[in-house]
Formats: sequence, C-alpha cells, structure tokens
Amino acid sequence: MKMLEDEDLELVIAKDGCIVYRGRGEGLKPLIDAIDMLGSDKLKGCILADRVVGLAVSYIAVYIGFSEVHCLIVSKYALDYLESRGVKVFWARLVDVILDRSKSSICPFEKLALELGDPGKFYSSIRARIGFENIRGG
Repeated sequence: MKMLEDEDLELVIAKDGCIVYRGRGEGLKPLIDAIDMLGSDKLKGCILADRVVGLAVSYIAVYIGFSEVHCLIVSKYALDYLESRGVKVFWARLVDVILDRSKSSICPFEKLALELGDPGKFYSSIRARIGFENIRGG
C-alpha cells in the first residue's frame, strides 16, 4: 500500500514477493489492463493492492483468483464478500459504500455488482458492455 501512495499508483500486483504490475488510471481500468496484459492464469494467487476496493473490484478479485487484497479504502460489502470467499483483506479505511465521482450516489459499477450478485456474470457484463479503454468508475 505504501507503493500506491509513494508512486501515485492506482494498482499494484505482486507474486512471490515481486511486483508484476503497476497501474495508473481511473476506476476499473488499471485492473482490466492488468488482466489483459498478464492473463488471468498468471494472476491466480497474486496479491492485489488497489486504492479503492468496492464490490466491483472484489468480484473481479475473486473471479481472477487473487489470494490477498490490500487497499486504502474498502467498502463493507467488499470486505464481507472477500472474507467470506477466503481472501485476506488489509485496509486503512472502511466505508459503507463506494460512491460515484460526484459523491452523490452509489458508484454505477457497485450498483451493477449488487444487481448481478455473481463475480463471473459481473466480469462478463463489464467486458461485454464497455470496451476496457472506456471503463470508468470504481
């Protein structure tokens, strides 16, 4: 998590004590970029560090098979979901929900994750609805 702040990154992925990916960008884009670049098989068992982890990120983390998630901010939904799936979670701040950029309502990806209720369906929906270059949100 220190690397996120020190290097102004949105996302860091580590495996066997080595950094395998560093990412910048908004919302889900850095995570989707990492999956596209490295492939989901290479990411199984990796440690994900992300600035903000809501249900959307936690669904993708479980779907891909990350073993741990470290974050600066985590939502209660995400924390409960990850822990119930055996994923270790380390966080600095716990919030009720992840809000959209205007802070006026729930993030649209959080809303979609809640509606679908399944990591595989969520990931497929995100990939089908929006090209990864256009993914924004949290």
